Amino acid sequence: MKHRHLGEKNKNVTPIAWLSCTDFKYTGKGWIAVIDGDLKMKDLDKDIAWAKAWISNDKHTAYVKIHNGYPGYEVTPSLEIKNVSTIPVFLDYYIVNGTTLTKEEIKENNIVFLNADGDCKPEVLIQLYDFLGEQIDPGQGKERSWRIVVL
Repeated sequence: MKHRHLGEKNKNVTPIAWLSCTDFKYTGKGWIAVIDGDLKMKDLDKDIAWAKAWISNDKHTAYVKIHNGYPGYEVTPSLEIKNVSTIPVFLDYYIVNGTTLTKEEIKENNIVFLNADGDCKPEVLIQLYDFLGEQIDPGQGKERSWRIVVL
């Protein structure tokens, strides 16, 4: 497995929108909530936290691991999907922390909050940039980034 270091300088990020406890649904692996919102960012002089990203050997799963993360730390991984087949493909869903999220659930700039223990105090949020439902023709690719923030 090849690991890639992400980011060069640390940022402090806070969500502009917040959620209520009733927004969370249990997934069997943790609690998740999806709300409409955006993020406010400011650059920091810190260079404490860092992240690695890698793709599973079967090329079906992307992983991101944050090291020395602190509240407000943000990393922006990027993923390119290339169609190496002879027929067009469509991405129908993401799976985040065991929860399947479809195009109907994810709109542009939606924020996904992850709460491991169900205490209504999420530990991580992910801002997904949607490319679900887009056609990827043979030999073509699509690239998208998303933000992961330690809360």
